[in-house]
This record gives sequence, C-alpha cells and structure tokens, in this order.
Amino acid sequence: MPDSGAIGPGADGGGATPSARTELARTLREWRARAGDVPQKTVARRLNIAQTTVSRYESPDGRHPAPEAAVRALWSCYRLAEEDLALALALRARVDGELRAGAGGDGAGADGTAADGAGADGAAVDGKEADGDASVVDVVPAAGPLPAPARERGRHRVAWAAGIVAALAGVAAGGLLVHQLLGPTAADRSDDARPVPAQAPPAVTATAADATATAAASCRAVGCLHVEPNTTVCQRDAVTTAQGRDFGVLVELRFSPGCQAAWARMSGSSPGDRVQVFGREGTPPDQEEYRQQTGRTAHTQMVRSAGPADARACAIVDARGTVCATEVPTPPAAPAPTPTSAPAPDPS
Repeated sequence: MPDSGAIGPGADGGGATPSARTELARTLREWRARAGDVPQKTVARRLNIAQTTVSRYESPDGRHPAPEAAVRALWSCYRLAEEDLALALALRARVDGELRAGAGGDGAGADGTAADGAGADGAAVDGKEADGDASVVDVVPAAGPLPAPARERGRHRVAWAAGIVAALAGVAAGGLLVHQLLGPTAADRSDDARPVPAQAPPAVTATAADATATAAASCRAVGCLHVEPNTTVCQRDAVTTAQGRDFGVLVELRFSPGCQAAWARMSGSSPGDRVQVFGREGTPPDQEEYRQQTGRTAHTQMVRSAGPADARACAIVDARGTVCATEVPTPPAAPAPTPTSAPAPDPS
C-alpha cells in the first residue's frame, strides 16, 4: 500500500515501495498485536510517556517515526526476540537515511517555500514531538557556505545544534534506564536461555559492587510492581507458598516477605504457555502475565502482596488447560539423627 503521507525519498518511485517510516510504524503495530493487543494507554504508562506519543509512533502515514531509544524501550516492553529488535533498528537506520537524503536533495517546494520540516535558517528538522516526551531531531545543514550577512546567524545555529546533541544524549540515557527497569529481554526471560558473556567483566572491589547492586535492586510493596525479581534482593528471601501440577507443568507462587511482593514461576512448560500472578486487587496493575518464548521454565514480574494469601498464581498450558497453585508445599523432612554406638564397657 503506498505511503501517501511520507516525505523524502521513501515517497518517491510512484508509491510502489513503502517508505522506511511506514514500515517502522507497521512493525510497531505488529509488535503490540503479538504481545496480546496491549492497550496503547498501558504501554504509555509503562514507558512513562503520553498515549498520543505511542499513537503517533504507530500512525500508518509514518510522519512521526519512533526514535531509536523508543524502539528499544517498546521492544523490551513487549518482550520480543533479539531478531525483532535487529529488524526494527535496521528500519530506523533507513529512516535516518531517508531523512538526510530528503534534506540534502529537493529542500524546497514548487513555490520556493521551505520543505516540510525545514527550519527558517536552512536546516532540515524532522521528528520533533509536541507533547514533551522523548523525541529525536535530525539536523542536516543546508548545502553551500553562508552568505556574509548570515555569519552571525551561523554562530547561533552552531549553539542550537549543540543543544540538540545534548538532547539526543539525554534521550539515549532515558532509553537505557527504561530498558533496565523493564527487566530482561524476551530471550532472557526464559530461565533456560541465559546468554553466556563473551568475556568476564573487569574486576571491581567487592565493596563497590555490593553497594551498587543493593542501591539499584531494592523495592517494597507498590515499588515492586512490574519489576523483574531476578534483578532485586527479593529473590534472596523468596519462598514457594503454594504450588500446583497438571498437564506436566508445575506452577509455583513465590513470595518475598522482605519486599512484600509475589510472582509466579512455572517449569516443565513449553514456548507459548503463559504464567500469571494476581496481587492484592487481582486486576491491573496488580496483575502480571508472561508468555514463554524459549526453554522449559519461565516466570512473571512482581506484584505487591502483604502476605501469601494476597496473591495467587496460575499457568495456562497452551491447547490443554489451566493449572493454579492451590496446594501448600510439604516442607522437606528433617534428616534422621545418626545413631551412635554405646561405649564399650570397661574391662577393669
């Protein structure tokens, strides 16, 4: 379908080939559909952006392409495979190429006015958001030297471009923070698919490493909502308070007294199976679900729970049925004392 709203080289060629902008928007729409048609409002809340921003990223005309940081954050939110991220980043790179090619080519309309997205000083600007959320601004200086009367304006333009570079750095940092808060990727979320690092990280002192991990991984009650348990201290005191087994799958309710949070874990499962946990209210936001991608085990993110009775866990085994954690696990029996032989009598 031709992209009637795109600008730049993606709109050339008689409309036979979709532009990278429209392809990127279509990809983001497909991601959300594959994640279970998550409402845009829910996605916006998890990424701490406006719902209108998510809508513009998915707009079929592609006039507001998502910046790279937003692409990475959405991919992490939907918990997709690494291949999906690689394809989306390739599309984002094509978008950048189209924007630069369009700014360096025909920069003016038939009436001599500036093209769509061009600034008054001859620099092409595209992708700027109006609602204050994270945005990307591509700046391409106009070709040729500045005329003599405009040299003073050139100094202001340099300062303006430096401000844009600083803003881009802030967007990248924000994207990394969102990625860390949303937890592991889709490939990492299955416990049997942990990547092996290429080399060991540089050695650091134990005191510095422990202090950093503690500061970054502590939460409690509502602060643990939608947080990955394996990146927090909650896993240290977690216990299985209920379990259930059916269809060859074991589902467990994991509860952390120190964090007052709970999550669900299933094992013996297969890709496509889903694991759910319901917290105090039993409805969003006190609800988490994860669809297994790879491996034989998987778990959800956390919900708040004042005690084991405040939460429940279930597993939906694909095409077979549902099993919930309703049985209290039997504690392991204490080891029997080792018998000791009586001392031999004294012959004297």
